[in-house]
Amino acid sequence: MNSPEITVLMPVYNDERFVRFSIESILNQTFQDFEFIIINDASNDNTPKILKEYKDQDSRIIIINNEKNLRVPKSLNIGLNIARGKYIARIDSDDISVKDRLEKQYNFLENNKDFGLVGSYTEVIDEDGKSIGFWNEYLEPEFIFYTLSFWNCLVTSSVMFEKNLAIKLGGFNPDFDKGAEDYELWYKLSRVKKIYILPEYLTKYRKNQSGATAKYSNEQIINAENIAITKTKISKELLHYLKSINKPNSFSKKINLIFQLYKANKNILKHSLKVNLNKKKLRKIANQRLWNFIKRDFICFKIKNFLKKILNKLNGYKNTSYTRI
Repeated sequence: MNSPEITVLMPVYNDERFVRFSIESILNQTFQDFEFIIINDASNDNTPKILKEYKDQDSRIIIINNEKNLRVPKSLNIGLNIARGKYIARIDSDDISVKDRLEKQYNFLENNKDFGLVGSYTEVIDEDGKSIGFWNEYLEPEFIFYTLSFWNCLVTSSVMFEKNLAIKLGGFNPDFDKGAEDYELWYKLSRVKKIYILPEYLTKYRKNQSGATAKYSNEQIINAENIAITKTKISKELLHYLKSINKPNSFSKKINLIFQLYKANKNILKHSLKVNLNKKKLRKIANQRLWNFIKRDFICFKIKNFLKKILNKLNGYKNTSYTRI
């Protein structure tokens, strides 16, 4: 039996409401040379029954039933290690793939061997399947490389990547069992090969209030921040400064954070030497980010000081003793 070109990998836990939409979006793909590994993570609703129903209809579906709930990273690694495809296409059990997603992403990776992962634009839908927004940024490999140094900029259900490369990099980190296991792998992969985002809406990401993303949102944020802090060697204060979560009022603290960003940029450019990126373009992106913060904080600081002096003078004139007739 010949190995398929693609392995579609989907973990699922108690998702009887949406899993049919995800499965059917894969089975209806224009590209048909794939296997579909679904890891049932000890679901106790009707999910196992639904999975068996589809398995009986299509031999490309492989069901792995975990005896106990192992969480997403461990479940993904089980699928990753038995996958026979050259490429892994990820999908979550409440998301949807547009019918030509696999075909377009496969063709891109086959024709661009210096890329190890490809994503796409993503439409955001609500629990009823209605469109509520769009994600359509971070196209250039250099911009993706730089951004992954600080936070995740890829939609998990939109990515396809090289299986052997992911295994070589250690797969999904089981320590992040409440989220951000994908971000860590994307970061490591970006330091070896280029990443691209196709400017087409090939995925629909569902905002699901009962899903893992909503349930463990705080833990995911903490995990993602720890990854950025550890990998890029920056302080939490700088990361929050970049996210505009925390803006120190002290001018000396701002200077310190700007200097930290300058050193972080140097490290990012150093790490890019192993990847076939446009170094001039990457340097320009890093310098632009640094300059944006200098403009925002240093120039604004000078303007504020200037206005403060004017106000002080006006207040001084106002306080002079004279009687207005």
